[in-house]
Amino acid sequence: MKKQFYLVKRILVLYLLFLLPICLFSNEFALYYTVRDSVQIGFFGAPYASYSSETSFSLGLSLLLFEKNQKATIIAGQDFNLRADVRYSFEDEREYFIEGRIPFRRFQQVLNTKLEYKISPRSFYGIGGDTSDENKVSYRREQYRFLADWTKIFKNAMSVGVSFDLSGYENTNIVQNSEFGVQSSELLGFDHFYRAIGIGPMFLYNTKTPKNYPLSGMMYKNEILFYQKTYGSDFNFMTMEQDFHYFHRLNFQKDHIIAAQIVSLNTFGETPFHYLSELGSGNMMRGLPTGRYIDEHLLATQVEYRSPLIFRRISAVCFVSTGLVYNSINDFVSDNLHFTGGAGLRFALDKQERVNVRADIGISSEGNQIYLKFGEVF
Repeated sequence: MKKQFYLVKRILVLYLLFLLPICLFSNEFALYYTVRDSVQIGFFGAPYASYSSETSFSLGLSLLLFEKNQKATIIAGQDFNLRADVRYSFEDEREYFIEGRIPFRRFQQVLNTKLEYKISPRSFYGIGGDTSDENKVSYRREQYRFLADWTKIFKNAMSVGVSFDLSGYENTNIVQNSEFGVQSSELLGFDHFYRAIGIGPMFLYNTKTPKNYPLSGMMYKNEILFYQKTYGSDFNFMTMEQDFHYFHRLNFQKDHIIAAQIVSLNTFGETPFHYLSELGSGNMMRGLPTGRYIDEHLLATQVEYRSPLIFRRISAVCFVSTGLVYNSINDFVSDNLHFTGGAGLRFALDKQERVNVRADIGISSEGNQIYLKFGEVF
């Protein structure tokens, strides 16, 4: 462990020495190519270090190809964007993904795709919102996913379309920490590989801008996916996701932002383990271990105050969140409701496009979690 720590320390020192002169003398890291008047294609690439309390240090490389319209005639969510990312951690966590947004403006349509492969250490504490860590089961999750959605634009900010999910999951190295731990045989898909194929409608309303660090606007997404054995899925079930974002620029200074998010996740039918709703992550309920509470349904919200840039590239945030998982309305009790809070810093790798690296500490009744990640939470 000491060798790993010193290796990470050396890498971070070299990384900071490399970035320091650029940070002092450059407003942006991206390279731009002019396609036509007022429209440019930007390229941004950077190595980065990340950290979480569960997976230790990670080293990654992110490449971003994006469209920049100087006349701002492109409305929210209809700009070209392509990102590729590779990341390795010292806890043998590996992640590879490529995602893109391709607009067809002549036809008022947008195609979003993501191809992902990930291996990560995980823990399971049981089903419900009041489980004990005494029954923790440790395991390693392997997953691949191909996600896509096609939407047709109506009235600029409103879109309707179809979503698709092709995924495979498998848990290995399952270690039960107590003789009273959870029996994996009771959970669909916990201890064997399975495939899930889903398709369904999606509705999107999006006015938030700019894209990487929204200063104003809102976003509402409603997506329903039907997974059926008739078209190749190993289980018959349905998922429904509703996600609402709101950004308000405070009057007293233009870059002081209040950002809020509400998420509702629901599953129905013979839902396999990996599609159950999870409370706790580096994006929602920061401070809880990843997937600390699991059940069929989830309701969670968070509010974040974002300060303007200080010292050229550094900004700050503070946040609070609350949420619960539940099986029925009877589970809406105080023991199942959880709270987290915390604060963090943002470092703008590209100040003009506000491509940020974030460092957060989340505090909860389960302890503290530290996150060093690429990109914003929402």
